[in-house]
This record gives sequence, structure tokens and C-alpha cells, in this order.
Amino acid sequence: MSDQSHTIPATLGKQSRTWWRTAPALLRIHQWSKNLLILVPLVTSHRYGRPGLILQALVGMVAFSVVASALYIFNDVLDRSSDRLHRSKCMRPLAAGTVPVGMALAIAAGLLLAGFTIALRLPSVFAWITLAYAATSIAYSLFLKSKVVADVLVLAALYSLRIIAGGAAVGVELSAWLIAFSMFIFLSLAFLKRYSEFGWVETADTGAGALPGRGYVAPDRLIIALFGAGSGLIAVLVLALYINSSAVVELYSKPQLLWLTCPVLLYWIVRAWLLAGRRTLHEDPLIFALKDPASYAAGLATLAIGALAI
Repeated sequence: MSDQSHTIPATLGKQSRTWWRTAPALLRIHQWSKNLLILVPLVTSHRYGRPGLILQALVGMVAFSVVASALYIFNDVLDRSSDRLHRSKCMRPLAAGTVPVGMALAIAAGLLLAGFTIALRLPSVFAWITLAYAATSIAYSLFLKSKVVADVLVLAALYSLRIIAGGAAVGVELSAWLIAFSMFIFLSLAFLKRYSEFGWVETADTGAGALPGRGYVAPDRLIIALFGAGSGLIAVLVLALYINSSAVVELYSKPQLLWLTCPVLLYWIVRAWLLAGRRTLHEDPLIFALKDPASYAAGLATLAIGALAI
């Protein structure tokens, strides 16, 4: 696909849209689903029967969602030139020219103020974690996203910070098991994102080619797959070790049932990587999961197993 074809949406966008109609895309509201991770500490500690803690976790989700939208806008301002060359990102409001840069930055500043105002209603450590998330995200947008390996480590860290923030919001001390599991599963997803992005890059048989704005070239694809799939398998191993540990009996009366979650998770990870290898997986694993019936089935099965094991 030529560069010219990617400039058409920008022209049409300026003529047929107003900025407020693209607000959901500008704020990337669909990405707010990532902040469900803030509920993980509440669920894994089995404290979801306390209305006060549920409210605190929900307030944390709102704060993180608002701050995240501001950071997405900032990232899109920086990436708008390269996004115009992308098959789907060219439709983003800033890349398409439907929202002026100055207005976008003003909206981002307002969202940051609102998000941190909400965060201050929770324990102070939550606000500090939110600040750390924002600083890490800005550093990623400015320069880390073009650094090989560092970029995927930062992406995994941004996911993990949501779980850490969830623990801070409800006053739950995270176990080493949860931290280790989240580290490896999110690292696998970060590698999966990079690997899938190669699907839209047309490369020659010689392996020439690169991801625009990233530090990866086509020959890196195999290495990315090896480390990404390996990280996912390690996450399953961490889960298995946790199930076999003495810590699990403190929370579950039938911990042996939890072994069923291992094949479910293994199925989801292997299937996602197989689809990525076939270049049929969406380059954003989140969008893939939100549209994939098998992902919903795996999630529901995991919740059901956990409920039966209590």
C-alpha cells in the first residue's frame, strides 16, 4: 500500500468530521479495559465482598483511565507523522488531522489534572504509583519506544504497575507469586505486540525492513517470537509453582482444582502466538482479546475454576 493511500483518511477527516465526534478515539476509551487489572489484587485476595474496598478499586480505575487517556494523547501527538503511514493508526484523530495539536495538548493537560485529583482521594501511595506510571509512559513516548528490548520491558512494567496500583488502592500487599506471574505474562504480551506489528510491514525475502519508529528489523522477528512465547510459558510455570506451594491453601479450600487453569492459560498463550505467526492476529493484543470469543471463553473458564476452588 502506498503512502498516498494513507493520506486520504486525513483529508476526508478534515472535511467531514468535527473533533468532538472523534473524542472516543482520541481518548482511546477501548484501552480503559486494561485498567481492569486494578481489580486483580482485590479479587486474588478474596476481599471483593467489602463494598468500601470495591469503591476504592473503582475510583482507582477511573483515575488511571483518565490519566492514561492524557498519556495516549501525548503519545499520538509525537507519533502523528509515523501513524499516517500505518494501515490503521492513520485513522487516529491526530494523524488524520481531525483534532488540532494545540487542542489535543490542552485536553491532555486537563485530563492529567482531573486524574491526579481523583487519585488523591485514595491512599497517598496510589497517587505516587500513578505518578510513576505517568512518568514511565512519557519516557516511553519520548525515547524508550525506539530502544530494542527496553521498549517491551517498559510495556510489561506499565501493565504490572496497574496491578501494583490496585493493591495500593485497597491496601492489599501483593504476593511475590502475583508479581512474578504478572511480570512474565505481560512481557509475553509486549513481545506479542511487537511481533504482530511486523504483519503489516512488507518485507523482502532477504529479510530487509523495519518497524517505523521502533528499533526492530525483520530478522528480529524470530528472536521476538522465541522470547515472547518463552515468557508466556514461564508465566504458566509460575502459576503451577504457586498452586503447588503452601501459600495457596490460605486462600483456597480446594486448591487442586486450580491445576485446571494451567491448560486454559497454556491454550490461550499458544493459540495467540500461532495466530500471530499466521499474521492473523491484530497487532494490538487487547483488541484481539476484546473481539475473540475464545479469549472470553478462557477468561470465564478461569473465573469459574477459581470460584469452585474457594
